[in-house]
Amino acid sequence: MPKFTKEDKLIAAKRYIDELFSYRELAQQLGVDDSVLRYWVMLVKHHGDQAFVFPYTNYSPAFKLRVIQFIKESNYSVREASAIFHIPDPCMVRRWKRKWETCGDAAFNPKEKRPSTMTSKQNKTSNNDKATNPS
Repeated sequence: MPKFTKEDKLIAAKRYIDELFSYRELAQQLGVDDSVLRYWVMLVKHHGDQAFVFPYTNYSPAFKLRVIQFIKESNYSVREASAIFHIPDPCMVRRWKRKWETCGDAAFNPKEKRPSTMTSKQNKTSNNDKATNPS
């Protein structure tokens, strides 16, 4: 499968919207799976020309829960929810959903940080001073 630029994806989605093609027919012409084309079209319908401009972001636990609750309450697919919430990869939402199904609402709570095993330079130097100058 060839790699498509943002512009190529936008053109393909608009071509489906504006012309009378089936997903399968246009996907075969482009050399992509029809589900991929369907996702591109959903993104364009929800976000227009900015459909393929994804800012890098870390999603908060609250946002992840909101997406999962949206899927559960409205019976949208993972792919549809990804398009609506402008998430670049539906697999990301699929992982969130699986994690939520196994761990519940606590799945996205931040993990506890372990204490550092490194000692600071100040502690090392004071320990060295004690070893050389036993009082």
